[in-house]
Amino acid sequence: MSDTWAAADAVACDLLRQLTPDEIAGLIGGRGFWSNGGVPRLKLPALQMTDGPSGARGPLPGLASACVPCGAALGATWDPELCRKIGAVLGQETKVKGAHVLLGPTVNLQRHPLGGRNFECFSEDPQLSAALAVAYIEGVQEQGVACCVKHLVANDQEHRRSHISAEVSEKALREVYLVPFEAAVQAGCMAVMTGYNRVNGIFCSENRFLLQEILRKEWGFRGCVMSDWTGTHSVWGSLEAGLDLEMPEAPGMFYKDRLSRLFHGDPDGRAEMTKPRALAVLRVMARLGLQPGMHTPAPAVSPNSPELRELLAIAAAESVVLLKNGSGPPSGGPLPLSRGPVAVLGPSGRRLTTQGGGSAAVEENLGSVNLVEALRRRLGEHAVQYGRGTDAATRLLPPPDPAELRAVQGEGLLKAEFVETSSWQQLPDDRPAAISAAIRALNFGFFTGIFYNQDPPSRKFRPRGPWAVRYRGQLTSRHTGRHQLSLAGTGRFRLFVRGQCLIDAVGDGESLEMGGFLGDLGTEHRTELELSGGEGVEVCVLWAPGPIRPSRLHLGFRQKPWASEAELQAEAVKLARAAETAVVVLGSPGQDSEGRDQSFEVCGLELVRAVAAVQPRTVVCLNVGSAKQLPPELLKLAGAVLVCWLGGQEAAEGLARVLCGEGWGPSGRLPATWPYKLEDTVIGKGLQRYPGVGTQVFYSEGVLLGHRWFQSQGISPQFCFGHGLAYTSFEYSDAELRELRGPGGGPGGGAALRTFEPEAELELVARIRNSGARAGKEVLQVFAERFDGSGDGARGARGARPWRLLLGFTKVALHPGEAQVAAVKFLAREATRHWCEIKRTWVVEPCCDVLIASSGEEQWTITVYGSITLLLLFIPFRSLELDAKVGAPAAFASGFNGLGPPATAEEPPKAKESKEVTLKIGDSFVARFPSGIPSDDFYIGGGGDMMGGTQSLNSPKVTYIKPGGIAYGQGVRVGDEVTGAQKADVNVLFSEGQLRRMENVDKVLKKISASSEIKGAESSPGLIIEFRARGTVQPGEPAPDFKLPASTGGELSLKELLEGNEYLVMFFRPSSRFRGGGLDEVKYFNRAQKALAERGATVVGIQREPLKALQTQSKGLDLNFPLLCDVKGEVAKLYGAYIELEEQGPNTDRKTFIIGKDGFVKTAFVAVGYDADKFALQNHVADVVRVLGGDPKKAKEDIQPKSKTVGDMLDIAFGVKKPKL
Repeated sequence: MSDTWAAADAVACDLLRQLTPDEIAGLIGGRGFWSNGGVPRLKLPALQMTDGPSGARGPLPGLASACVPCGAALGATWDPELCRKIGAVLGQETKVKGAHVLLGPTVNLQRHPLGGRNFECFSEDPQLSAALAVAYIEGVQEQGVACCVKHLVANDQEHRRSHISAEVSEKALREVYLVPFEAAVQAGCMAVMTGYNRVNGIFCSENRFLLQEILRKEWGFRGCVMSDWTGTHSVWGSLEAGLDLEMPEAPGMFYKDRLSRLFHGDPDGRAEMTKPRALAVLRVMARLGLQPGMHTPAPAVSPNSPELRELLAIAAAESVVLLKNGSGPPSGGPLPLSRGPVAVLGPSGRRLTTQGGGSAAVEENLGSVNLVEALRRRLGEHAVQYGRGTDAATRLLPPPDPAELRAVQGEGLLKAEFVETSSWQQLPDDRPAAISAAIRALNFGFFTGIFYNQDPPSRKFRPRGPWAVRYRGQLTSRHTGRHQLSLAGTGRFRLFVRGQCLIDAVGDGESLEMGGFLGDLGTEHRTELELSGGEGVEVCVLWAPGPIRPSRLHLGFRQKPWASEAELQAEAVKLARAAETAVVVLGSPGQDSEGRDQSFEVCGLELVRAVAAVQPRTVVCLNVGSAKQLPPELLKLAGAVLVCWLGGQEAAEGLARVLCGEGWGPSGRLPATWPYKLEDTVIGKGLQRYPGVGTQVFYSEGVLLGHRWFQSQGISPQFCFGHGLAYTSFEYSDAELRELRGPGGGPGGGAALRTFEPEAELELVARIRNSGARAGKEVLQVFAERFDGSGDGARGARGARPWRLLLGFTKVALHPGEAQVAAVKFLAREATRHWCEIKRTWVVEPCCDVLIASSGEEQWTITVYGSITLLLLFIPFRSLELDAKVGAPAAFASGFNGLGPPATAEEPPKAKESKEVTLKIGDSFVARFPSGIPSDDFYIGGGGDMMGGTQSLNSPKVTYIKPGGIAYGQGVRVGDEVTGAQKADVNVLFSEGQLRRMENVDKVLKKISASSEIKGAESSPGLIIEFRARGTVQPGEPAPDFKLPASTGGELSLKELLEGNEYLVMFFRPSSRFRGGGLDEVKYFNRAQKALAERGATVVGIQREPLKALQTQSKGLDLNFPLLCDVKGEVAKLYGAYIELEEQGPNTDRKTFIIGKDGFVKTAFVAVGYDADKFALQNHVADVVRVLGGDPKKAKEDIQPKSKTVGDMLDIAFGVKKPKL
């Protein structure tokens, strides 16, 4: 433990001894939206948090903040030192906002171009992300505040993010997705935030494997683990997994009243359970200097000093990536700009988009966001003209300015008149108001709109059922002419102006689909009207929010002086024709934002085509947050193309510097690959990899993320990872690989052929010279070349394509003619190390090639194959003979893999041997050792593609045979020790949760260490290990028959259930007596009966409940289908739905099967989630309807509760109202 953590630990332990159980609960649970409760009795202040990572917003709206370039822009700088300076700015900003913890950086990876939060993430590459995250964190925490790195882990899409399960191998987790988090922990990051999603079926906030085994035990993390906002699902699961702090305070939260109920009557027991969690929180508070009696300063506005603005302008300029500049040498394109006139075109040309939406958004400082003005300061007042050119990129009209809107009566911008109604669809019309309230703001940085999910809708209005609202105000434009008004959101709404109805629509916001706080507002409904400057007109909005939560309503308003797209484009063409150069600024179809995934398109391409047709010196600036699709013909038409990202408050100043060739010119490099088309990426084939099937998304690409995928598949991208041009050129020479420090302690020499130990510190050096006429910066990129998708294949193996692992990089600044020796350091083992899923440890391969790349393109190769020889460890292999009890048609294949004897430097390792046996579910196979028990460890494992196979061994049975029959047999779980007549230790290589949920993944491997007693059994015919295939029944297989007692009386068989129906929807659910066993799924299937019957389907539920309990449930819920009693779990075992939980014992997992009238399984939903919340179950039932050809949206409406209170509806939407524990 470091000295700082040791001192903090001592303080924390002393405070913990003084706390009551209730005070501990106040520390580990939110007591407000941005803080925990502190300890009022001891005058210990609360731990205050503020959103990041692009700025420190603070707890209150209206406080301006520094807005730094987005994460992707910082990733494009490839400059850790600059990121450290940006981190220092954010640390100071956090203190100005009266906070102690900055919720950032976001170190998830840009797995594909559609990720809604890609703009927050540094890169697609784990090593680049890790290097920049470390610098960012160190910069922040040097200011005396904490970073909270987020979101652990595989939280890589917004679609169904609150319950989607990322099905990802441990190899991919360790080699790719966990890499930036591990680097952050080693850098001393004080807090970690869990993701909303599940990993292999288990919520991140309840994932003991992630939070305890890896984060704390392996990495030695001493800080605080907090949930994402409302990202918790239980008390017991969270406490046991190691979640220290649940945020925020919200209806139905777990670390509050539910915590008290769980340990009711046992305060000492509650304290013991919660003490480790409270200690972690107190430890961080102590590190931050929070002491009893300390006062936390009030939040304030950012100082926005000239020094701050200059640093942010430098960062914006450093992030700009020049993709193309003419077709010849660097000086042959339209850039840099040397003189006017210049036409700046595009809706973002006057005001750049500087930041993304959602929790990363801040109310930014006054900065340089007007590109036109920034260029005029350089080229002359009259040398730059502006034309909008297109309105295509405007997705959502901004809210009215506060100076343009006033309530018809009283204070505020609008008067809100709330009424109770008989249904969620009923508008208030002229009904008298139950209560009135003032709407005082329409823009809070975090979101814009009239209404955002308040519950109750007003402090004075607490309806018991459906409600609606009438908003009234007076709108006064500052301009005369054409204007637009718009509404968007959930529910039903109408807009009246001067008493005339101009909009009457039903919103289609997908808030419920996305989950969490944010969601897509859906279609924006617009209307146009003529207004006179200074003239006030009365506007009235009627809104029935509907049952969807979070409910939102947005009012948009702007002047629209143009008549049509054709008029805008004609004006732009005229300006371009008269100019020396045209600069077209394009953006995304909608704002890059948390809450929804993104489009792959760029808006305004027709404008580029029209302008480039008359102006060959056309420069396209892409004002976007992530990779976009650029038509090849457009690239040919444009003279230059660059990416300026979402560059923060000084984005325009930074871009203007680059366009005019100031300073070092463009020096950014792409942090992610830009493909020609989406089909070329890892998600391009089928829905499994994105957006997922049901509640699962499959990371079956394994470690081949981003540029690795393109290299391994032989696919040429449009622009490769690391690509970026300059206004000059560079020459490389004198490349050399040196050993700085070996295990022996002395420095190594620089000979061409060397053998290195794994822990040797190596340095690759190269001389780089600026051979052009302008100053510029170059990025030396060093890669190790690897083969095959698992990362452990031999070099040059048949069919293997190489891919590259980034080892390191450095950025050098060079004046014309200047040369420098650039160096990249790395440990030898980093070049060939990979995670072996058989041994569950890191393994080092003997050799690799090290590559130098510039602008992402290979310059040359330093071949070190055969000269970098790293140590290898091999497990001796013993041959196996296989006997199989073969049953019905093949549905399960497994192989046995062994490793050959130790290899020498002269002799490469022997190829792995394997034998296969084919089984169906319920059959078994036997491994027999006729020549005696092996004296060494051996492995038995599933065969198939290590990137993701088709089947698994689920909860296998291990049986030891001795003369005369079976001596011992039992089911295997994590940590089980086999005892009895024949002793052995059995270690399962995956967690219990993974074993329970990893259907369809052929990776469940077992390591068995034979004991001396077995080895000494001379009369034994050998060790026989029997594995029984208990995986889930797969689509295309016959459904196993059964007969069970029914709640409707008598017994029912599968054949009887199918009779007269096209399909049978059969769902397994946990016992109602345990966590995860609520009746919601039963209710939703009951309400979906009509939709299912229309598709020829009937329903049956199977539960591990006594028959009497099922009959009570059926009567109480007025069910239209039977519930079947499977008390012993025999049918659950047949279908792979039988599980055993440590805290509950035997139970039934949630799985749903659609069985055709022919008796074959058509669809299997295998990862619904044992403890799925209401939100997830509603979507699951809707998915079942969708698979059968029905309308899932209508099904959702059918299954929504019809007579719940607003509080209940909010609980359903957020998934916070869980079954009692």
